[in-house]
Order: sequence, then structure tokens, then C-alpha cells
Amino acid sequence: MTRSSRSRAAVVVVVCVLVLATMYAFVASRASPGADPHQSAAASETVTRRTVTARGRLEPESEVIGVGAAPDDRIGTIRVVEGQTVHAGDALVYLTTHEERLKERDYAASQLEDARTRLSAETAHGGSLIRESEVRIRQLEATQPIEIDAQRANVDTIQSELAQSRADLERNQGLWRDGIITQQVLDHSLAEVGQNESRLRNARATLERLQRDHTLSLEMARAQLHSAQTSLSSAQSLVQMRSLESNVQLAEARLARTIIRAPIDGVILKVELHPGESVGQGPILKMGNTSRMFAVAEVYETDIGLVRLGQKARLTSGALAREVTGVVAAIGRTIHRTMVLDVDPAADVDSRIVEVRIKLDESEPVASLTNLQVRIEIQIQ
Repeated sequence: MTRSSRSRAAVVVVVCVLVLATMYAFVASRASPGADPHQSAAASETVTRRTVTARGRLEPESEVIGVGAAPDDRIGTIRVVEGQTVHAGDALVYLTTHEERLKERDYAASQLEDARTRLSAETAHGGSLIRESEVRIRQLEATQPIEIDAQRANVDTIQSELAQSRADLERNQGLWRDGIITQQVLDHSLAEVGQNESRLRNARATLERLQRDHTLSLEMARAQLHSAQTSLSSAQSLVQMRSLESNVQLAEARLARTIIRAPIDGVILKVELHPGESVGQGPILKMGNTSRMFAVAEVYETDIGLVRLGQKARLTSGALAREVTGVVAAIGRTIHRTMVLDVDPAADVDSRIVEVRIKLDESEPVASLTNLQVRIEIQIQ
């Protein structure tokens, strides 16, 4: 073999070795799932590297909140536009059933108001009857005993007069037998005794009648008081206040479901539906609190061990006039697939990552750039 032939053979061998080495490197790089240039660099530069690089996105501190409603209704009126600042509790959307529910609530409220008026009237009337009965009882307890006591004193007086007239009659009878007084004087004494006995019978009958009337009047007045109290309770029970109040509360709850309100202070990021469209499973609109922005870095699972809370980070993007800085505020506890799509078609979309939330030092420059894809460098040393 000539020298030129040996040279050509040596070149062929070297080329073959290089090709085999390249193929081996390529096969090795594709052998492990999720491997990419970032992971390879992390494996070879673990000791000397100073940063962890990741793709990420911008989002509000509250994250992006989807505001929705039950899927069995339609959009009536949308009260906000994209970019509008709202406060928690502000009305954002009225559903088409709002007017119907509003009339139902007003009707239930009117029924409750009528019932309250009726209850007030019944209570006032029943209260007046009760007070009248109570006054009657007090009157009877105060006045009739005085009359009874007076009549009892009258009976005692007549009894005394009767006893005196009887004594006079006995004395006059003795004097008449002795001829000292005339028959006329004796007859007068007899008449006086008879009159006093009649007066005593009448006085005693009057006393018994007063006592009986007093007892019956008190019983009747107390019965009237009880009847007035019972009638008031019955009238009040007929007014179904509790059920009517429950109807109003139910109508209020149904009405409230037709008004979609802001759950937090924030900015309307996207209006997904329009008036007349049916509410589906997705949100009607999206909002978030953009006054405090965060970046969510998708750190490869092989690099997450290098990330710590408080580490500084830098964000860059073609949409940003300058880089934005921040610090690591939270490290996720689950591993899942990447959410940020890479523009490189050769990038591995099945990479396993951990989300790291980075609190930005300045939120104003990126407040209107929710979901912007950014490149993030976390300073690990």
C-alpha cells in the first residue's frame, strides 16, 4: 500500500470515529425524557453556574380570576370594559333573568310590608282591648271594695239602731203595763223596731248583692282580658311573618345570583362573552389585581434544588423596554408539564417543571402585560 493510500485510509477512519461520536452524543441526549440544553448545562455546570434560567409568564398577585355564572342563563348587560378598574362588590354583569327576579323580590317585599301593616293594626287593636280590660279590673278592684265597706258599715249602724229600738220597746212595754205611757207611745216603739228590722234586711241584701256583683264583675273583666290576649295572639299568628320574611330572603338570594360582582379589587383583563350569549362552563370575563405583579418561572425539575426563597431574579422580554427585577417569593410543591410554549419547534414540550413565583420590585411597567412570556434568570449565588 502506497503512502497516499494509507493517508486516505486514516482520514476515513477519523471521519468514521467523528460520525460515531456525534451519533452517540445525539442518542444519549435523546435517551432521557425531558432532556434539553438547559438541563444538559445544569448537569455539567452545577458547581460553577451562578444562575438558573427558565421560561415564565407574568400574572397578577391574585392570579387571573375567571368570573362566571351558572350555565343555565344568558348575558343581559355587561357593565365593564377591558382595562377598567373595579372594586370588590362592584356589579360587572347583569343576566337576562335580572328583571324577572327583581319583580319577584319586589312582590315578596310588598307582601311582607302589607303583612307588617296588618300586624301593626291588629296589635294596636288587640293592645287597646287588653289595656281596656286591665283598666276595668283595676277600677273594680279599687272602687267596689269601698262600696262594699260602706254598705257593711251601714249594716252595722242599722244593727245598732235595731238593738236600741228593741231596748226602747222593752222599756216602753214595762212602762205601758205600769200605766205610765200610753198605747200610742208603745205602738210607736213597735213600729220603730219593725222599720229597723226591715232596713237591716234591705241593707244585708244590698251588701250581699254588692259582694256578688264585685266577684262577677272581676271574673268577667279577667275573662275579657284573657279573651283580648288570646285574640291578639290569634291575629298575630294568622299573619305569616316568618314565611313572608323567608320568601323575601329567597327572592333576594335569587336576585343576587343574576348580578355578577367583582370578587376582588382589580382590573378587567378580558371580556369573554357578549350580551345575549349563553353562559357556558367557561368564565364570562377575567380579571386580576395588577397593582402587584408576579412572574411565574417554570424551573426544570433538575434545577429546582438550586432555587431558594429570597433569591434575586431578572426578567427580560422583547416587549419590555428594560429588564425587570424581583425576588423568589414562593416555590411550588408539585411537578407538572410546562405551560409556557417555546418558540423553538425543537424544544421539548413535555418537560417536567416546578412553578416558582417571583415578586417583582416594580409592577407598573408590566401591569398591562398579563401572560407575557419572559425569560427569567434566578441568581443562585
